[in-house]
Amino acid sequence: MDPQGAPPDRWRDSRIEIDGTAIAIGAAVVVRASQRFETDLPVACSIPGYDRKGYEMIADELRVADEPFLWELRGNCAFASDFDYASA
Repeated sequence: MDPQGAPPDRWRDSRIEIDGTAIAIGAAVVVRASQRFETDLPVACSIPGYDRKGYEMIADELRVADEPFLWELRGNCAFASDFDYASA
C-alpha cells in the first residue's frame, strides 16, 4: 500500500491540466471557477498552506467521477492561489 492507503491495483497515471482557475485530472476530476467572490476579509487555504495568499471564488463545477467517488457540486466556494510543486 502507498502512504495514502490505496492498494496498487487502484494506482494509475493521470494527466494533470491546469489552465488559470480550471483543473482537470484525467477524466476523473474537473474543477472550474470563473467568478471571484468579493470580500474585504483575508482568505487563505491550508493547501498548500497559510503562507500563500489567494482569493475565494465561486465554483462553476467541482466534479469527481472515480468509483467509489461520484459527486458534483456547483456554486460552492473554491480557492485560487499560486503554488510551488516539484515532482521527484
